[in-house]
Formats: sequence, C-alpha cells, structure tokens
Amino acid sequence: MAQNEVNFKQFEQDLSQHKFDVLITPLLWEWQYRAGEDPYWYENNAWSMYVVAPILKYYQSVYTNREADLAIYYPK
Repeated sequence: MAQNEVNFKQFEQDLSQHKFDVLITPLLWEWQYRAGEDPYWYENNAWSMYVVAPILKYYQSVYTNREADLAIYYPK
C-alpha cells in the first residue's frame, strides 16, 4: 500500500475538489503505530497517512454508528 504514491496523490486531489458528494466508510481515526508495536504497523501508518488524514482534512463526519462501524462524511 505504501508504494502507491501516484494513486494517493490523485485520491487527495479528488478529495480536495470534493469529487465525491458523500463518503460512507467504516469509522475512521488517525492512529500511528511505532515499529514493532503491531505486525502490520507500516501498513496501518500508510493507511492513516494516505487515506484517513486526507478524508478528515476535506470531509466532515455527519453521522456515525459505532455499533455498526459506520460513518458518513460530507465535504467541508
């Protein structure tokens, strides 16, 4: 995942231009692990940095359901 810089740049550009009217996702949070804390720490950190952070930068949560692990985001 961390080797897809071109795709992530396009994804962030699409988000910045509010290309998506609504995003329906599992609950999102920015969480970084230190090396060795989790066997998938590097992938988690890439996900947090390249997917979650841009979504939270350009979109705001308008609905969350923790039991269903569901969130709906609209452009800011």
